[in-house]
Amino acid sequence: MLNNRKKTRRKAGFSLLEIMVVITIIALLGGIVGKNVMDNLAESKVNLAITQIRAYDDALKTYKLKTGSYPNKAEGLDALTKPVGLTRKAIMELIPDDPWNKPYIYIPSESSSTPPIVRTLGADSKVGGEGIDADVDSITIKSKPDENK
Repeated sequence: MLNNRKKTRRKAGFSLLEIMVVITIIALLGGIVGKNVMDNLAESKVNLAITQIRAYDDALKTYKLKTGSYPNKAEGLDALTKPVGLTRKAIMELIPDDPWNKPYIYIPSESSSTPPIVRTLGADSKVGGEGIDADVDSITIKSKPDENK
């Protein structure tokens, strides 16, 4: 009877090798899932920048309708938070930063017939780049279809 108990105890637990194999499999799966989550997070930031720039474009058009012109360089996007028009209401309550926590760049138009450019420099905060580092502005997004509609 004593021999049966010893055999049972040895078979009841997991060996160190079995535990290490399970931990390795979990770590590999975690790495794959983590990479996919980070890739989706980066892509969602680009999509958020596109959505915000489209909102700025709409707000700038409204500003022009109410005032007769787009904001100048000194006024910039902050002009959208000031009361305008007959209702004396601001078009936007606040001007959010881009998804990478940098302020959007406002480039006024050369003429009153062309709209200004709103731009973000992407994740790297440098001119140019590809993927999530690419610049996003109101000119380049007009060539892309609006996926939110």
